[in-house]
Amino acid sequence: MDALKHAAVGAFVATGGLTAVQTLLARQLRRPSSLALSLGSFVGVFRLLEASGRTNQERDGAASPNASQAAAVAAAVALYLLDAERKTVVVSYAVVEAALSFAAEFTTLSDVKYLGTDAIATSQLKALDGLCQLPPGVLHRMRDEIPSGKLLSRCDVFHRGQSCSEFHTHLFTKSMKFAAKLYVPIYVVSVLVPKYKQWLWGPRPALTPLAVRYLRTCCCLTLLYQVPLAFSCVSPIRHDHATVMVAGALTTLALLAEHEHRRGSVMKAIGVYTTGAMAARMVATLGVPRKAVELGQFALFSAAAAVIFQRPGLESSRIMRMLYGYSDKQTAAPTDDRSAAQR
Repeated sequence: MDALKHAAVGAFVATGGLTAVQTLLARQLRRPSSLALSLGSFVGVFRLLEASGRTNQERDGAASPNASQAAAVAAAVALYLLDAERKTVVVSYAVVEAALSFAAEFTTLSDVKYLGTDAIATSQLKALDGLCQLPPGVLHRMRDEIPSGKLLSRCDVFHRGQSCSEFHTHLFTKSMKFAAKLYVPIYVVSVLVPKYKQWLWGPRPALTPLAVRYLRTCCCLTLLYQVPLAFSCVSPIRHDHATVMVAGALTTLALLAEHEHRRGSVMKAIGVYTTGAMAARMVATLGVPRKAVELGQFALFSAAAAVIFQRPGLESSRIMRMLYGYSDKQTAAPTDDRSAAQR
């Protein structure tokens, strides 16, 4: 009964919290979205199974199910409730996280970002369009004229009626303003809130390094689009498809502007879209039936969740502590000790 109550509270808080945020953003009362229901179901099912496993461990000496198994089941339930447009990016994110946990020594390698628009879901494409800050007319010309191979000038596609310098100056200013607004809540949640006691009662963290880090993050997002567009304007390569591929690879230069503490997050985001695009291309090329794709998503998501939760490290993450609903620094110790012994 305690485990059921523990799970119900977690599911209610997760679903209600996200619904409240979405209601505030929309400025009107909204019913729980599929994303909110999916998140709530994951938290609820995970808490129920994980708490049951801890109860069995206290009674029999072995946790069954353990956190990894609980996460696998919860992931399947959550994916079932998630709307189809979000499934690809969510599964891709889980796969990338699982791959990084398997090969932590490779997490500093940059990933090449080349995205074919035909391999990206509509919801993902809208998100990318919003981040790049390009006018809709430019985006339409890029997708219609560049693949045709009949355009006379890439500059005419990107900034028709403007010079290169005017276009890039305006785009940089507009993108930096957008990034500045975008990252305010992210930095508040990730940097300011965890250290609220220091901000209120001192000693307060230094503001200058934080401001520099914030501006570098804004600049990184801006350069992710500015660098390939600038290269496309000045590139002597006449083959447009080759130019797009080289320009996409050059987006990794934007990581030089990002603070080293956030480069891993940026590379993971790039890896998520790349993974989703590659999977979509493989499905289209091989002609995999839709039902098989859906079953594959369930299998991948469950397996990835199981891998991610093998070593949860409760003491190192506020989000993990909120998910579990308790803080127990001893939970991850046995696993860590075994890993150290194997090394």
